[in-house]
Amino acid sequence: MLARVFDCIKIDAFFIRRILPEIELNGHEYRATKLSVFDQLKGTRKLLPVLSGLTGELQKLQQGEMPMAAVLPIMANAIAQMSDEDCNAILHPCLAVVSRKNEQGIDADFSARAS
Repeated sequence: MLARVFDCIKIDAFFIRRILPEIELNGHEYRATKLSVFDQLKGTRKLLPVLSGLTGELQKLQQGEMPMAAVLPIMANAIAQMSDEDCNAILHPCLAVVSRKNEQGIDADFSARAS
């Protein structure tokens, strides 16, 4: 089951990187580049305990035994239980590869404010 979850993550990452490297949100243009393999590993290591705790719900969802509306609160609760340190270990590298277009060009959106 976890292999399928990781396949979905890989597909989503491929889609975002190849199809939507740039996106506009609330009038701002953003660009995302690829995470390094080390940052991908670090994020995955932090997410594995959360995902492994959800395998039963994910299987029920996949088999149509449980609606997405029932799974989302369980997932949200599992993510809410993560420490700030673990959340930051995932969010900071992901946001560090995002940049935003402004009048002068494109600047790092998150990394300049991350400290």
